[in-house]
Amino acid sequence: MNCWHINDYESAAMWKLYSLTNEGIALKTTIGKLRDELKKTDEDFKIGRIEYIDHKRVPPVTNNNLSLAKPIFYKIKAFEHERELRVAFIDKKILQNATTMYEGENIEEYKNPLSGRSIPIDLTNLIDAIHISPLAPEWVEIVVKSLLKKYGLDPKLVIYSSMTKWD
Repeated sequence: MNCWHINDYESAAMWKLYSLTNEGIALKTTIGKLRDELKKTDEDFKIGRIEYIDHKRVPPVTNNNLSLAKPIFYKIKAFEHERELRVAFIDKKILQNATTMYEGENIEEYKNPLSGRSIPIDLTNLIDAIHISPLAPEWVEIVVKSLLKKYGLDPKLVIYSSMTKWD
């Protein structure tokens, strides 16, 4: 799973929630670029905006609207401020064995699915900008630019946050 924040502007709430230290960065791209880069991989994925729901009013699942991926794109209304786009990578082995997994057979095999996986993406095509937290010390910019140079990316992608202080 890979999560992104959709917004035209920086969000103080997102910096505070997801950059618990002052050294945070945020990558800027477009949904189109993200989708195009993922299509170049051998991965099966679903990409979509999170639907924020009142969990007490969700329509019942029927054979007509059943999708194993669908619940991955729901969150309760309390998280609506996140404006999230999510990429879910589909593990065919788990999908093929979903019935036996939920019946309790072979459950040990699925208790800890891949905690992460590396997916080759061309960052030069993906990244439009790298925003540095408004509270980041100067050394963060130096380190980020150094890493960009090391991996063949343009250090000019780095932008200090437009937010100069928390209000």
